[in-house]
Amino acid sequence: GCDDDGVEMDVQVLIDRSLVTLFGTKLWMHDLIQEMGQEVVCQECCEEPGKRSRLWLPKDIIRVLDQSKATSAVQSIFLQCPTEDDVVHSIGNAYSNMDRLRLLKISNVRFSGNIRYLSNELQYLEWNQCASDSFPSDFHPQKLVELHMRFSGIKQLWRGRKGWSMLRLIDLSGSEYLMSTPDFTEVPDLETLVLQDCTSLVEIHPSLGFL
Repeated sequence: GCDDDGVEMDVQVLIDRSLVTLFGTKLWMHDLIQEMGQEVVCQECCEEPGKRSRLWLPKDIIRVLDQSKATSAVQSIFLQCPTEDDVVHSIGNAYSNMDRLRLLKISNVRFSGNIRYLSNELQYLEWNQCASDSFPSDFHPQKLVELHMRFSGIKQLWRGRKGWSMLRLIDLSGSEYLMSTPDFTEVPDLETLVLQDCTSLVEIHPSLGFL
C-alpha cells in the first residue's frame, strides 16, 4: 500500500545518511536518532512516566511498577540494569493497566510473586529470571512472536491447547523448575525451542514431533 511505500522510502533516506543500518532482519540506528526519539517520548508527559508510550530508564520503570502508576499509554518497556538489582520488587498487579503493552524486556531485576496480568497485545516478551511459576490464565497473546524466559521459575507454560499462532521462538533455557512442555498443536509456526539446562523436565508433549 501507499503507506508501506512511504515507510520504505523514509527508511532508505536514513540508510543513505548513515543514520540507520540494516543487518539481515535487524535494524540498527545511530545514537542521534535514538536520542531524538527518546526526547519525543519524554515530551509526551514530562512529570508522569507512566503516561508515556515507551519506558527505558530503570528509575522511571521501577517507580511506575512499584507504585502501580502505569497507564494504557505504555506500549513498550525495556528494563535492563547494568548489574543485578539487589532489591526485590513485587510483581502483583503492576501491569494491570498496561493493556496496550506490545514489548516487555526485563533483565537483572528481581521480582517476587506470580504475574497476575499481562497484556494480550504483547508481540515480544523477554523476562530473564522471572520468579513467577506460570502465566495468568487469561493471558492469550495471539500476536506474540518471541518468548524468552531464561532462568525463570516457570513450571508449565500453559495447559491444554493455546492458539499462539504467531509464536516462532521459545527460549526457556536454565528454567530448572519446568516439568513438561505444553501442547504445541495450535502453534504451527514455531521454529526454535530452547530447553537447555531445564533439569526438572520429564515430559515432552508428542505434538512437538509434528511441527
